[in-house]
Amino acid sequence: MHYLNVRILLICLISAVTFQSCETEIDITAPYKQIPVIYGLLDLTADTQFVMINRTYLGSGNALDYATVEDSMLFINVDARLYYGSAETDYVQLDSIRVTEKDLDGIFYAPSQRVYFVPTANFPSNIWNSTTEFRLVITADGQEINAKTKLVDVSDQHLNDLRPFFNPSQAVSFALLSQGQIGYVSSFKFEWRAFENAIKHQSYILFDYSEVRSDGSRVNKTLRIPYAVSDAPSGNHIFNSFSKSGDFFYRYIEAHIVADAEVLKREFGGLHFVIDAAGTDFSTYLNVGSPVSSVGQERPRYSNVNNGEGIGVFSSRGHFSYDKFLKISGTTPPTITELATGQYTSQFCFCDPEPGSTFDCNTIICQ
Repeated sequence: MHYLNVRILLICLISAVTFQSCETEIDITAPYKQIPVIYGLLDLTADTQFVMINRTYLGSGNALDYATVEDSMLFINVDARLYYGSAETDYVQLDSIRVTEKDLDGIFYAPSQRVYFVPTANFPSNIWNSTTEFRLVITADGQEINAKTKLVDVSDQHLNDLRPFFNPSQAVSFALLSQGQIGYVSSFKFEWRAFENAIKHQSYILFDYSEVRSDGSRVNKTLRIPYAVSDAPSGNHIFNSFSKSGDFFYRYIEAHIVADAEVLKREFGGLHFVIDAAGTDFSTYLNVGSPVSSVGQERPRYSNVNNGEGIGVFSSRGHFSYDKFLKISGTTPPTITELATGQYTSQFCFCDPEPGSTFDCNTIICQ
């Protein structure tokens, strides 16, 4: 008797759920809530400051279809200001402009996009330092949006050590001459002081060279050689120091320059030792958005827009470049000899644009 009652109860429950599902439509679209989507990074080395001001969107169809429609994410009426002081008049107004260089392969609308900007020259010159707090204040379709940041300060000398030098005032050495043989320096050191108001630092080397082609044309190129990425609190006493064997320079060139039969020779140029730094909130945003490594695979979200209620980040970044050379006039250091004839790079036919040198570009042609 008891077993029969249980069966009857289960049948009744299944029937009730079945009939109910036929009569009720479930709307999986939640009520729309307009959330600001803000991206802006102040940079005192740039001539113009840009901020992207968008909003979330909602529709009953495919969300990717809505993403390709510009109006889905644009506010209609926007007043955007950047305050740099406590007085009501201590601000600059942001104007809107259309940029047309967005990649067509992305998800969101392209190639045209509306951004907001202000020339750096519109600010008082004495406020571009690490102590000034910049406040972004936006009124968009009646909604108040706020965010604030301090600048990553690159106004001081941040490079602490770069060695070895072939000549301390000019040329950097990746190779050396010992007992008549060319070898690689055992420790190429790149050390810098952390930037104020920054945490994440990235260093790299830009190697300039030109390709002279068989049709007589010349193509100027720059190879970006990664060096190190680190997270370090800002402050004058914190140094980021990384050391590598000198062959890293030649190995990277070998792996990232493609041999081309139409290239007659490659003229080497200068070196730029670069440090990029991300402001405190930008560093946090990057770290939180990095690939998930936990078992749960739950991705947290971070934003400093509207006290974390918005999407995106308003912060700052810094860029510092220290320019050096591979040689000084009238010399042929081991670094150049290895670049032109060494085991990793000889096939690329690097030459010296200085007339009369050992590897004079006027006399060297690769075929």
